[in-house]
Amino acid sequence: MINLERKLNETSDRSSNETMKNGSNQDRIEFLQKSWILAEVISVLIVCACVWCLTALLRHRAQRAKVNGGNNKIITMINMALIVPIMTIMSCLSTQVVIISGLMSETNTTSGDHACEVADDLSLYMYSLAIPPTYFFLWYRMRMIYTQPTMRYLDTAVVKFFSHALIVLLLFGGSFATIKASIPHSYAMAEVGCVNVAKKAHDYTSNFIAAGTLVSSQLILFGLFLHPLLHHRYKAAHSLSKKSRDGTKTLLAAIRMATISTAICLFSDTFALMLVVLAMPSDSPKLLDRTVYDLSLLLNLLSVILCFKHYKRIMLGLKPVPVIRKLTAYRSNNLVPPTTPTSPSSFASSFF
Repeated sequence: MINLERKLNETSDRSSNETMKNGSNQDRIEFLQKSWILAEVISVLIVCACVWCLTALLRHRAQRAKVNGGNNKIITMINMALIVPIMTIMSCLSTQVVIISGLMSETNTTSGDHACEVADDLSLYMYSLAIPPTYFFLWYRMRMIYTQPTMRYLDTAVVKFFSHALIVLLLFGGSFATIKASIPHSYAMAEVGCVNVAKKAHDYTSNFIAAGTLVSSQLILFGLFLHPLLHHRYKAAHSLSKKSRDGTKTLLAAIRMATISTAICLFSDTFALMLVVLAMPSDSPKLLDRTVYDLSLLLNLLSVILCFKHYKRIMLGLKPVPVIRKLTAYRSNNLVPPTTPTSPSSFASSFF
């Protein structure tokens, strides 16, 4: 009699546990089915932020073209910065394709799986194209620093090697990782949207290649910015000239902002990749992955704007500070500015 009661209790406990488990799974499925709303809201906010930044950079470009008389290096730098918000918007639009395909396509059908595959591969390629403009901008910023007269002696053969290796690593490593990740029949349409194929073990090789490429290129870029920062800090500490020391402080502040921007990119891209690979469940809809990547692109855009000396004025749409206009007036009339053209303060005020 006692054994019979125990068996009845065990059976009752099992059935209740199964009921709770089924209920929690159903709640989870319902949440994932509605996750497109969260992704949609975040995408709209990202696009709005990108449009604001794009407008601010266009206004800043027009202002600097008047103030600096069309300085080619500065205009080129701003043009490269303009590509970043444009490509971020394109990546968000490709995420919309993933969301729409998940809402419109039928589940467990060949046409639905094909639509999922095409939409996710499109989003993957757009994200892969949206990452390089940020690093090309930072690379160009770094090369402008090393080609200045006060910094040219630091542009050694080793610096040039790592500078060119960075570009090669970004292009070839990123391309290989993207092609490897877009192998057909990797995704299928489920009731929660586009997901990884359940019957197929997910291959993380492309993720590891992408992570290795990003981390390696970011560390190289970070080191190339850190090198002149540490060198000039040592030089400023041992300088006997107050004028030289003040100019070096201005230069250090400019290089420090570029270094901070590179560190932000390193954190955002690496964290987004690790979050998708390690934290996201394998059966979660791919639109959540793409939304995380779009957020990292937004952080990269903000880091690009931080590279500019007057980034607050740029974001508010204000004109450049009068100091820049005064310095440009000297140069446009072929006069000698208050500081020599090769001095750090002149370099920083006109360049950053």
